[in-house]
Amino acid sequence: PFILLFLLGIWNRKRLGLFEKEPAKLSWIWVVFVGMLYMLIKSGKVNSHYLIQLFPFIILPVVAWIGQLKMISFQKVKPFLFALFLFIPVEAYLEYGVIGKRYWEGQSLHNGYGIEVPEYIEEHYEEEVSVFFLDYHIGYWELDQLPPSKIVTHPSNLLRKSNYSFIEETREGPLEELQYILNEYKPNLIVSRSEHISFAEKDSEVNQYYEQFLEEHYQLVWEEKNAYVFKKISRSGL
Repeated sequence: PFILLFLLGIWNRKRLGLFEKEPAKLSWIWVVFVGMLYMLIKSGKVNSHYLIQLFPFIILPVVAWIGQLKMISFQKVKPFLFALFLFIPVEAYLEYGVIGKRYWEGQSLHNGYGIEVPEYIEEHYEEEVSVFFLDYHIGYWELDQLPPSKIVTHPSNLLRKSNYSFIEETREGPLEELQYILNEYKPNLIVSRSEHISFAEKDSEVNQYYEQFLEEHYQLVWEEKNAYVFKKISRSGL
C-alpha cells in the first residue's frame, strides 16, 4: 500500500498536474521514507510493528499533498485528515489498549512472552541456567544473559545464510550453527513459540534436525498459548 501511494502521488503530480511544486524539505522526507521502506523490504520480513517507523514519514507527505490539491478545499478535507491520523497507526493503538488494560488491572506495563518467560525461569530455577531463545529473544536481556552466539542475537538470523560471512566466530551455515549451539553450548532451556523453528520451513534440514534433537534430549516443562519452554533431560537435573 505504501508503494502504491508513493507511485500514485508521483503520477498525479507529473501527469495530471494536481499538485504545486513540492518543497525541498518534503522531498527529503520522501528520501527518508523510501530508504526506510527499502531497508525493511531487504530485511526479508516486514512485521506489522516495524511499520510504526514509517507512519510519521507517510503522514507528512499525504497531508502536504492534500493541502496542495487545486480542486479540493483544504477546509473540506480536514475531517478526513483527522480520520487518517486515527487509522494509520493501528498497530500502535492496539498496544496502547493492552497497556491501558494492564494499568487498569494493576499489572506491570511490561508485557509479552519476552517478559513472562524470563519471570517463569527466575521463579522456578534458583541457580542461573543457560537459555536459547528461538523466539522472544529480549528474554536474554531480562535474564542478564548473552545469546549463545553472535548470529542468533536475533533468532531469524540463524537461517540467513548471507549473514554468516560478515560475522566472526560463527560456523559455515544454519545447520552447523544450530549443531554447535545444541551440542557445544548445550542450553539448559530452549524457548520458542512452537515445537519447531518458527523462522524455518517445517520440512527443512535445519528444522528436521532440531525437532529430532528436541525429542531426544528435551522435555516440555511450560506452555502458554504461543510460548513453550523445553528443559534439557539429564540425570542430575538442573
